This record gives sequence, C-alpha cells and structure tokens, in this order.
Amino acid sequence: LPGLLRLNNYYTVQYSFPHYVDAYTLNVRDGFMLVNNKKLVNPILVQVNRILRAEYTNFLYDLANRLIDRLRHIFFIKKMENPALVITNMADILPDSNKIDELINVLDHSSQPVFAHIHLMGTHGDKFYPPLQVFSKGQDSTTQEPYNPDFYDDSILEADAQIGRVIDYLTSHRLLDQTILVIASDHGQRFDAKKRLPWIVRFPNGEYAGHIQANVQNLDIAPTILEYMGLIKPAWIQGQSLLEGIDSQRPMIAVGVVSAEPGSDHFYRLNKDKIQPPFYQIERISLVYCQTWTYLNLTDFLVSSGTVPDYAEPCPNDALLSQEEAIALMIQHLRDNGFDTATLEAAFPQSIP
Repeated sequence: LPGLLRLNNYYTVQYSFPHYVDAYTLNVRDGFMLVNNKKLVNPILVQVNRILRAEYTNFLYDLANRLIDRLRHIFFIKKMENPALVITNMADILPDSNKIDELINVLDHSSQPVFAHIHLMGTHGDKFYPPLQVFSKGQDSTTQEPYNPDFYDDSILEADAQIGRVIDYLTSHRLLDQTILVIASDHGQRFDAKKRLPWIVRFPNGEYAGHIQANVQNLDIAPTILEYMGLIKPAWIQGQSLLEGIDSQRPMIAVGVVSAEPGSDHFYRLNKDKIQPPFYQIERISLVYCQTWTYLNLTDFLVSSGTVPDYAEPCPNDALLSQEEAIALMIQHLRDNGFDTATLEAAFPQSIP
C-alpha cells in the first residue's frame, strides 16, 4: 500500500519501533520515503545496488547501521537498547508521544499528500509504563505484576490521548475531511487470536459511517483505501474492500510462527528442532469462520476449536463449518501457497475431497 501510494505522489512515512516493525529493517525498501527519521538514500548503496542483487544491498545497509550504532554507543553518543526490552516498553526508544510529534512535523512541512504508518506500543504488554497514572495512581510501576489491569487501562488512556492529538491537529488545520483515518491492531492482549478486535476507519465527511459486524481482517485495509481513492487494486493484493460489502461467512486464515523459548541464561531463542520441513517456521494455522475458530498445530497435528466470545450477530448453526471442512480449507490454503501438504493429507484423510 505505501509503495502504491508513493507512485501516486504521496509522501510516505513510518514511525514505529526499531527491530520489530521498522520497514527498512524488514527490507520494505520501496514503500516508505522516511522511516524513523531515516532515508534509504545513500549514494554508496545506490552504486552498490547497480552491481549487486538487492538483498546484498539491504544486508550492507543493515550491517552499516549496526556498526554505526555500536560506535555511537562506544563513544557515548547514543545508548544502545536491548531489543527484548523494547516490546515490554521498558526501553525508551521513540516513545508514542514522540512519534506523534514527528508526524505533526511531517504534516506541517510536506508539500505532498501524506501516507503515515504510526505504530503505537504503549499498550503492548506484559507490563505498561504510562506517563500519567490515573487508574494506577499510587501504584509503583516497577513492581507491577504482568498485565496489571490498572496500568493497562492507563496505557489505553495514553494511546487515546495520542490519537486525539492527531485528530485535533487535523481538525484545527481543516484537514480532517481530507484524511482517511485507520485504527487497527495486529493482535489482542496476551496475543489471543480468538477474540475480536476493533477495526476503525473514518472517511472524509463521515462517509460510509456505520458498523460492520461480520469478520474483517487487516488484509482488507489496502483494498478499502485503494477503492475509496479510485485506484486499481493489483491482482496480487489479498483482502477485500469493505466498501463492496462483506460476506459474514468469509473464512479468515492466519498462521503462527514457532515461539522463542527461554534458556537457562534467561535469553529467548528459537528451538531449531521445531523449524523443519515442510512447514519450517510455521507452527500452527488457524481459521475463523463466523463465530467459530479452529486451531491446527502443524507439529503434532492436534486440533482445537471453540467459539469467539461476544460475537454480535452469530451465523445460524446450519451455516457453520464442520471440523473436517475447516481443516480442508486450511490444508488448501497451505497448498495454494506452495507448501507440501502430504503429511497433513495423510493425517486428515477425511478432510480431503
């Protein structure tokens, strides 16, 4: 999406957390013109890219950045942070308020329309360090237990305040009705994929206002924005525009990777024994259909299923999938994406047409 908008004269920026979401670190090089105040415009790398393949250029770019960070740390110019502490919000790397400051600065000075991806991390657990304590007033943040509900509520207040700053800016500069606002999340608390998450979008002048109770997914963001802007959706983009109307009985398929495990030295590492063909780092696959979910573990082929809580408009029972039908859809999804599914087909012969 940012790459397509960049081709349509948008100034594309991302403010996120390094290591985990940074587009340049993840080699999304043609999408964003500015990532965490870095530009991927280096005369040396441009020349190298003409000689070597793109992945070599990206490797050299990342290597140079790591080397420069270490030199800055050695000479007390910049403190290096432990990436593991970033996701628990104990590391002070580009706080959420700073990201909004940078966004407003871009909006103030850009002569082009802007596409911005802002990744807020204040509500990311398992511990929370909100700048203002309301629900957690009088409690010590350094001794909080994991997923303390009071600190979590305060982190939600802070996220709401930062989003409010964006809306206030757009309103005061008469830009709100020239802007598409999207608020979404990549997962729920404790990484629970069995609960529904809000997916909020506001179009200029409040167009298309209403509620969609059917399941939608983050893959639908790009098609929705492209259709609203009158841009053609490339065939390779997955997802469905919300403006087309959503089928309440659309299957949602997702995969989960092998989780890191703590060692005796308290460092988390991937268990290489679990990263084996034919599925490699993919450890599980899940399917949500109407108000039901099905999990399939690709290591031991164990299956679990259940009901999504608080589902507003459940489908009738005769419209729901059987476990065999759900497994068949997941196997087909893996097959369509180039995986060898022979072991799954042997384990679940009743699911194979």
